[in-house]
Amino acid sequence: MKKYLIIMCLMFTSCGGHTPYVDSYAGRADGPSLRRSTAHRIAICFDDTSLADLQTIADAECAKISQKAVYDKTEPFSCSLITPLTAYFNCQ
Repeated sequence: MKKYLIIMCLMFTSCGGHTPYVDSYAGRADGPSLRRSTAHRIAICFDDTSLADLQTIADAECAKISQKAVYDKTEPFSCSLITPLTAYFNCQ
């Protein structure tokens, strides 16, 4: 039993540091997507990324339609175990 507990602890502690990604309305090539983003609302799944880095990602997405990203909110436990947080930005 101890062996399984140790293995589970190691699995969950190694989950940090994953690259944030846009939960894209066009779908992602590298895995499943909940597709919560639209052309004017960007949803970014992340774990421990700074708001400044998330802003840069959102700005790049909004630039596709010649707009700027404005932070809206962050929701916990809304993406996956690896990237449990979702930051929302509106393109304006």
